[in-house]
Amino acid sequence: MNRRHFTKLLGLSAIALGTGQVQAVQKTSAPQISITMDDFSWQNAIHQSAAERNKAILGTLKAHSHKAALFVIGRNVEAEEGKQLVAAWNDAGHLIGNHTYSHQNLHGPSMTVQAYTDDILRAENLLKDSSGFRRYFRFPMLKEGDTTEKRDGVRSFLIERKYRVGHVTIDTADWAISPRLTERLKSQPSADLKPYRDFYLEHIWDRAQYYDALARRVLGRPVKHTLLVHYNLLNGLFLDDLMKMFESK
Repeated sequence: MNRRHFTKLLGLSAIALGTGQVQAVQKTSAPQISITMDDFSWQNAIHQSAAERNKAILGTLKAHSHKAALFVIGRNVEAEEGKQLVAAWNDAGHLIGNHTYSHQNLHGPSMTVQAYTDDILRAENLLKDSSGFRRYFRFPMLKEGDTTEKRDGVRSFLIERKYRVGHVTIDTADWAISPRLTERLKSQPSADLKPYRDFYLEHIWDRAQYYDALARRVLGRPVKHTLLVHYNLLNGLFLDDLMKMFESK
């Protein structure tokens, strides 16, 4: 690829992957992808401290001239360290979104619409003073309700609060890979990281191809993709490799 082109996707910068000059989003078939990162779980960091992970991820995004969206679990920014870490994202111009206060699943008999929407508001109160906060909401586990009442109740609440849903077009299982890497490094601090890196990149590229092909098959056209990954050790170590992979391919 000769050049990276950047455009806008839901208010976020998106990488346009291709060699031709991009005149407008509608006039190019070059795949585009935005990076979104969930949870902001910085506690109990292994191999990298929380500050080191934050610096690594933000440094990678800056090096690629990319703005991302961070969907924050509210309880992760109650402590002063969490506030300082998310402030660095805010100061760097990234979008801050709402991922509820406690990351509970809307599915299941014990979760009510009232309890769930209260959880959204509790997170909002912790995030709203950040200048980068926007009313984008991402459902934990991407679960939007196991009953019509829950689905419609939460949707109505989000509309009333002027939230837009942070939808995902490329879902991944980095959340399942990162704990295995962490456990390995706990027992073997000097373990070779390359197999984890290679598996992670292969997994992400496989998911990207699958969902892009699905979109083209269902809609008959390409879509601007939103990638879901998490604020974890994998991306503290390998986000630069992931972005270079997308750019090169």
